[in-house]
Amino acid sequence: MLVNLPGVVKEKIRIKIHDNHLIIMAKNDAGDVQKRNYILSESAAGNYYRKFKISDSINLDKIVAKYSNGQLIINLPKQEFAKPRTIEII
Repeated sequence: MLVNLPGVVKEKIRIKIHDNHLIIMAKNDAGDVQKRNYILSESAAGNYYRKFKISDSINLDKIVAKYSNGQLIINLPKQEFAKPRTIEII
């Protein structure tokens, strides 16, 4: 999963798993942009909140996230289920 969060610092991002939902929260303070008198600013301050339903096939214990250059990448690996096998009758 790729989430674009330009201008957000890593420390202001929170990722939670609750009731088979992945919740992403972030806060963009936009630095000193709000303190200046710009005519136009494309870097807005504000909060980011998204909630995604996670499939039962996802291994919740192996989810990892990486943030770099304004992009949050979340790896949601599938669970490894037991492979089919033949059971010998004795």
